[in-house]
Amino acid sequence: MLIPVILGSHKDLPVGNKIYNELKKYELETVIRICSAHKFPTRLLGILEQYDRNDDIPLLVTIAGKSNALSALICGSSLKPVLACPPLKHETMYDLYSSVSMPSGVAPMVVLNPLNTVLAVLK
Repeated sequence: MLIPVILGSHKDLPVGNKIYNELKKYELETVIRICSAHKFPTRLLGILEQYDRNDDIPLLVTIAGKSNALSALICGSSLKPVLACPPLKHETMYDLYSSVSMPSGVAPMVVLNPLNTVLAVLK
């Protein structure tokens, strides 16, 4: 089983690394990919096409702050379930809205803590 953790930018690496390292403890194969939905949507769709064809990938984890187009684009374009873990801190709490307010038909599951995201993956 492979669990891709897709980040919107390098700024999201601290949260991505927490999830990656915790999943490794459970001997889950994990890969971190960085691809902005705003800057490289075509490249991101190519990555998703590969992941959708891979039956060893049960779900996708996304990490993106600010305006979270990453989780929306991935959830709207992929057949796999999406767990969105926005990198929230007290000073960026207003960014949460972009992760929970999605268009109809786009429903990533939002988990607000890296360790809880790992728990959701395991379940």
